[in-house]
Amino acid sequence: MEALQQEYQAVPSHLKKYFRPGAILCPRPAIESDLILGQSRMGGRPDLPPDHKWPEYENKHQVFIAQINLEELEGWAVPMGLPKSGHLFFFHDQDMSWQLGPKQENCPLVLYSSVPAKNLSRAEFPDDLRDEDKRRLCSLGIHCLQLQAPPWSQLYETFDSSNKDDVAVFKKYREDCIEYVSGALHRSDEDGERPWHVLGGFADIVQDPVESECVSYFSDLSEEEQDEMTMKESLAFEEQQDKAARDWLLLFQCDYDSIADTCWYDMGKLFYMIRQQDLASLAFDQTVAIIESH
Repeated sequence: MEALQQEYQAVPSHLKKYFRPGAILCPRPAIESDLILGQSRMGGRPDLPPDHKWPEYENKHQVFIAQINLEELEGWAVPMGLPKSGHLFFFHDQDMSWQLGPKQENCPLVLYSSVPAKNLSRAEFPDDLRDEDKRRLCSLGIHCLQLQAPPWSQLYETFDSSNKDDVAVFKKYREDCIEYVSGALHRSDEDGERPWHVLGGFADIVQDPVESECVSYFSDLSEEEQDEMTMKESLAFEEQQDKAARDWLLLFQCDYDSIADTCWYDMGKLFYMIRQQDLASLAFDQTVAIIESH
């Protein structure tokens, strides 16, 4: 990892805008008694602060997805736009809704707490959670590194450099990063299954760019109204949507994973997205959750 970090420093500064810091999360089956209070995990029971109850939506308790101890990011939290300490807790509704967020009233998806780990307490499973909603408990291996913008991102599409040496350094880091990630995600017991759970970085989409889906989530225009636009109006609308999409960042991605017992319809993925300005103000109640599936 240290060698990879040094290699990233050699990437020309004008090309570093094509990267974002992220943390790859590698779940491993765990026993609850082996995990200390506040330790990062997926599934099982969350360690909630005194002022937070297990969140509900539409009179049903939500499914606990993951908790992240930000101190375990070892200095990477702040570059990712997160507080350097505290915990993030991720939840989703029992019905696996395709889109959830601020438009749904009283639908807390992401909780942040600055309470020290020693003051947390392990919550009991609510009675209305089905067995399949009690996700398998996994500890998390955390690998922090700079992740490159994928080909479908608007950021990637702006890539332009005429300096061959710069491009060579850029590609070398990218290739070594991919090799490192492949090793970090190696799962001999699953014969090639390499789920992509990540905090920060970029969304590994299944269908459409999830940033655009977040913009559509807030749009007041129906498809019929968009179809009735003139060509000029349509082009202006698309430009406006593209600009708005650039504000959205990936907060957390939860992949299909047989070990962590996470399944989003047909081997899909769950994305927690947040606007840059909301992340800066720690307004996690503005997070939008999107499920994409095959």
